[in-house]
Amino acid sequence: MAAGRGDSGSARAWLEKVVREIGPDLLYAGPVPSCGFLAARLDVHPLALMSWGYDVLLDMEQSPRKRRQGAFALSRADLFICDCEAVRRKCRPQLGTARIVQLPWGIDPKLFSPALADNLPGRPEQWGDSLVLISNRSWEPVYGIETLAEGFYRAWQQESGLRLVLIGAGSMAGFLQGFIRRHGLQDVIHCPGRIGHDRLPDQYRAADLYVSCSLTDGSSVSLLEAMGCGLPALVTDTGGNPEWIREGVNGWLVPVNDADALARRLLAASFLDREHLRRMGRQGRRLVEQRADWSKNSRRLLAAITELT
Repeated sequence: MAAGRGDSGSARAWLEKVVREIGPDLLYAGPVPSCGFLAARLDVHPLALMSWGYDVLLDMEQSPRKRRQGAFALSRADLFICDCEAVRRKCRPQLGTARIVQLPWGIDPKLFSPALADNLPGRPEQWGDSLVLISNRSWEPVYGIETLAEGFYRAWQQESGLRLVLIGAGSMAGFLQGFIRRHGLQDVIHCPGRIGHDRLPDQYRAADLYVSCSLTDGSSVSLLEAMGCGLPALVTDTGGNPEWIREGVNGWLVPVNDADALARRLLAASFLDREHLRRMGRQGRRLVEQRADWSKNSRRLLAAITELT
């Protein structure tokens, strides 16, 4: 099922009609408290329920209604698919006899691979040998954009060699533009807009460190892409992120909504030489090769679903 919000009568009627006409061998639905809830109400089996990470870690905490809908969907599932241990732990008590398959979202490690040469596109020439940070999350409150902007600014005040590439767009564009203008960061923060998937690898390769201040994450695809390209990562200590980041080995974790902690860690990273950062990035690359190759994970997903029919 395509993602949706809420439980409208028209959506349920449409789904009932489709199921009645097709007579599917299996119903596959997610996110859990929205489309998963709609599917579970039909009492069609087998039901494969897939969490999208944020639906369990964030959406189900927003209201008692969402929690009830999510719990109902989980209790009716025959197969539950999740992308991280944090989601698994939270859902396990409500799953009954459902089989659980845990596998992360993944990437193409051949496309998202480390740089083979210097001076790749994506790094403004005037930045020279500055330490370049990159963030590729939508400009929405759930991704901690205010914390990222404020933490970067506090670090930059003490280390003027820091630079930031903010890829994306979103409802907080006005806030970001105003923040950059008020603090005179026009030459320090580069906002190239949304970037096509084929251009993303060069953007990652042109940076030195990946940063995300998300309020919640499952297995973040952006994080995996950056790690695949050989970047160490500085991300929030939430959801599935600790399953990918080993402190001081391939990156660092900071508390959610803590601009001071972010600034301190950015400053500490700026004192490391580039070869040290590259060694950390290689550790992350190896982890992606082992666990986040989507060509392998997708086959596991298909096999789990096929076993139900």
